[in-house]
Amino acid sequence: MKRILVVSDAVYPLATSGFAVAVRPVIDGLLDRGFKVLHMARGTAFKKDDMPAEWKNKPITVAACPADDLNGYRYLGYLLDTEDKFEPIDAIVYVADPESIRSWRTNVQARSINLNRPMPTVTYGPTEGGPLLRPNSTCLTEIVATGGIVSTYTEFSAKVMTDAIRMAMAPGEECPYFDIRIIPHGVDHAPFRKLDDDARQRIRKAFGWEDKIVVTNVARNAGRKMWVNLFKAIKLLEKDYPNLILYAHTAGFEGYAYGGHNLLEIARNIGITDRVIHPDRIPNAWHGVPYEQLIAVYNASDMFVTPSGAEGWCLPLSEAAACGCPVICTAYSGIWEQAKEYATPLEPENWYTLQDGTELAIVSPGQIAEKIDEQIQHPAGLVERGLEIAKTRTWQPLRDGIVRMVEEVLL
Repeated sequence: MKRILVVSDAVYPLATSGFAVAVRPVIDGLLDRGFKVLHMARGTAFKKDDMPAEWKNKPITVAACPADDLNGYRYLGYLLDTEDKFEPIDAIVYVADPESIRSWRTNVQARSINLNRPMPTVTYGPTEGGPLLRPNSTCLTEIVATGGIVSTYTEFSAKVMTDAIRMAMAPGEECPYFDIRIIPHGVDHAPFRKLDDDARQRIRKAFGWEDKIVVTNVARNAGRKMWVNLFKAIKLLEKDYPNLILYAHTAGFEGYAYGGHNLLEIARNIGITDRVIHPDRIPNAWHGVPYEQLIAVYNASDMFVTPSGAEGWCLPLSEAAACGCPVICTAYSGIWEQAKEYATPLEPENWYTLQDGTELAIVSPGQIAEKIDEQIQHPAGLVERGLEIAKTRTWQPLRDGIVRMVEEVLL
């Protein structure tokens, strides 16, 4: 029985938010195919009681990194360095973005093993904008050059990765043939659904939103999410719509590591503290909140608005569409590719270059306010199209696709 090491950004294979959601179908597909799975993620804290019922009698181990080894680098090195002492690892599946893959593979302990004996490798992850420059592109080039397979979930990311791999080849070195596989994300249809009008009104009453116009955004407090411009847009609309509020499903402050903001202080400084609502409590930012809580929010909201500078996909936007909520988003990167048939666009007006070379789209608060105003005055007739597209998106292609790629690299 082949043993597959699944290494992911997400610290928890049962998470209910963000890219972590994709880890579950990856593992499910490998287990159903008869592989043994060792899953390891950054800083994970996983108890046996957390194991889903359908995994109880299957060959899976969820590895918990030491508390002081947040990125799991030492633990990954240990696994690879001692694999001959317990069970050999036959292939690695990375469910992560290129920067995280580079971080894992360039760890001193892990690198000595991976480079001296290239291991069959499959990756699945996004680029959140482009271009992708060195050194983050180098690891993808190395994977392709040694027979591995790189996959992603939008044509946008596939093009960015393809260009990056070609540019990262050494001068004069012939680039081997490769293609970036594209496997779209899914939507969990069982939980995410449109409720009837009576249920919606009951939720709005329970939330105290009966007389409110509710703009919602669900996103991490990271710089590229452009929360501040959304806050400023709400300020611009306060005179015309005194009953307008923003439900900001994010941590008000979680540090500056990802370019985030102290949103509580910014709201106070702008003068919209009474218009911004944060969730009462997010027990664990990595695990997310129960699906039913998000379903209630999406159904009770009047629109979902995200002016994000770049996204690999934006699962919350897909979830909102599956719940019948009108959506407005930036017309750039993976988010627009997956939503352009049912979303109202926010056109990029300027660009900001991050230290790693990634270009982020900037949409002004004025344009955001204008699109919100248009949605209030003339509700977009694209909700039904969003519901139709959401119904076509499942996680089965990812389950099947990962298995096919793993079997291919093991040949």
